[in-house]
Amino acid sequence: MSFIFANPWTSLAVLVIVGFFLFLLAKIFFKFDFVLWLRTLTIPWGDLHQSRQNPTEDLLAAAARLTPKPSTQTIGPNILGYQKAFAPAFQPFDGFRPLTAALMQLWTEQIEPNVISEPRPLLEKDKLKMHFIPYCMSLAVVNGVLMVYLYQRTKQVGEQRLAGMKSIGIGGHCEAGNGVFNPRTGRYEAMDSILATLSIEYHEEITTGNYADHISLDSPFEVEMFEHVGFVSATDEVGQVHLGLAFTNIVDPTAVDHYKVAEAELIDLGFHSLEALEAIREELEPWSQNCLDWLLQNQGAVTVSAYLAYGYEPGEEVAA
Repeated sequence: MSFIFANPWTSLAVLVIVGFFLFLLAKIFFKFDFVLWLRTLTIPWGDLHQSRQNPTEDLLAAAARLTPKPSTQTIGPNILGYQKAFAPAFQPFDGFRPLTAALMQLWTEQIEPNVISEPRPLLEKDKLKMHFIPYCMSLAVVNGVLMVYLYQRTKQVGEQRLAGMKSIGIGGHCEAGNGVFNPRTGRYEAMDSILATLSIEYHEEITTGNYADHISLDSPFEVEMFEHVGFVSATDEVGQVHLGLAFTNIVDPTAVDHYKVAEAELIDLGFHSLEALEAIREELEPWSQNCLDWLLQNQGAVTVSAYLAYGYEPGEEVAA
């Protein structure tokens, strides 16, 4: 016995073993809650005594009431975005930035390596971060006139800051569950995830009745049918946390009368010329106004592109 206590390390080991067995006895026979006991050490003594329902109540019972319970509420799916600090070239701005090779190089350097996945309610309020919104304009040339699809958001839409406004952009948040994850790098591929989201959004939000085959060259709304044309944003409250990636999708003119929004919270307003949209500019949401400016500045080139997408000759009059 004297040997045990002569060696300090042996003494420590004995005390640990004895203490462990005493803890087990207290746990089994007296239902001692060690976690709650530790909790009492972190709660001010006065708060513990004031929380007791009566003078004889055990302090551990009072501590149990003061211990936060795990939340059972869900806060929605994760969406993809990035921290502003890592992407100086992609801060909030007001307007439309056409796609360039230099801009896409910055995207590759600043965005692709720094994609984050976080719950949407948190990202919607975090001004230090932004998240991606693909925003696609549906275009058609009808009787030689460039037309753009228009719809209106009702008060039932998820983004209440845009309720009641008219829009020429189809799209939505990039949910991580729909994203493209690269197991080799351990991160999401930003642009591939955005294109996948856009394809899903079109399948969910747009219907063409029996004319689905006219919407794209191969199959409706596949990723190869969307052309990335730039970035769109605004310095309003929405623009502080959202980065819009502007796309175009060319619709066959013979299908425009059958092209409609499919969701109840959206109102179909059909295809309109750029001049008609300019006349209702103030009714458009800010991003749509900025996209309209780009369309007006590039009307000729966009019209030719829309003709060629379905094999028509530029200038050829094709009726709806």
